[in-house]
Amino acid sequence: MEREYGLLVEKYGSVTGILNAVTRSCEDTVFFCRLGLGKDLSGRQCCDENFSEAVYTTEGKCYSTAGKMLYKQIHAVKPSGIMLGLAMASEAEVSQKFDVTTGAFQATMFRGLTLVMTGQTDHIATAASKRSYLTLPNTMNSVALEKTVIDSSGLEQCARSDDPSVILRHAPGYPHYTKDNCQFAGVQAAAIAMVKCALSWLPNPDNQPECSPLMVTRLFQLLFTESGEAAAGSTVGSTASCPLDCIHETFKARLTSGQITQNLKALRDFQATLSNDTQEEDVDVDVVGFQIHYPSFDFIQT
Repeated sequence: MEREYGLLVEKYGSVTGILNAVTRSCEDTVFFCRLGLGKDLSGRQCCDENFSEAVYTTEGKCYSTAGKMLYKQIHAVKPSGIMLGLAMASEAEVSQKFDVTTGAFQATMFRGLTLVMTGQTDHIATAASKRSYLTLPNTMNSVALEKTVIDSSGLEQCARSDDPSVILRHAPGYPHYTKDNCQFAGVQAAAIAMVKCALSWLPNPDNQPECSPLMVTRLFQLLFTESGEAAAGSTVGSTASCPLDCIHETFKARLTSGQITQNLKALRDFQATLSNDTQEEDVDVDVVGFQIHYPSFDFIQT
């Protein structure tokens, strides 16, 4: 399998190239959005205006609005929030293509779409591993957002997220510094030091060779030994070497779900017709809807 994987990397150029070949694009996933009381946008419009390039994470393939979407909610009511309609392959289509003896647990044992809550500074791969919400297929999900701000600027040892010297020292390759980004930079440094390759889902500023699945397995086997933990702890990103954020914003959500009617699927088909997207015309799909909003503009400050 390792040899076969090497041939695939050569064919597609990188791990990301392989994954892009077997996963959905943004416009294949998002078929509808509405920002507040604005106009309805097709999937292609919504993706072009509001979503950044995909990032692969331990939760799957993620499309992020952070740094791209400019919409700000005007009133603390649901209609001023964001509505999203997303499509996913049917269970039969997915389950028949995964080998449970080699596939990842999340990929082979359950399915759905995951919503990740993050501010502007945490890398999406960092945030996905900590603050993610799995939603069921064929549901409409009301997502009420809550914001928390932790202000540590009064401490002698804290780091600003936009300080270039702090980023270079503690979180190389990340656009911003956060303590979480710093700790994940340490995981990447440990991978390079211990197995001589970089994890494909984390920033790789020095363009080290990407780890194969076998090398990833070996890395985490090593990390779960005492000597491996000691080696990882000596790299950049260890808990002791990551100062607190001077200002750190976090978000959490209260989700409630209801079963959708066939009308949401009909809307998906209608949007596909408008955008001349007939690629999946005869393929059964499941859909997930989100209505994301702030029920209050108050926030918790510590």
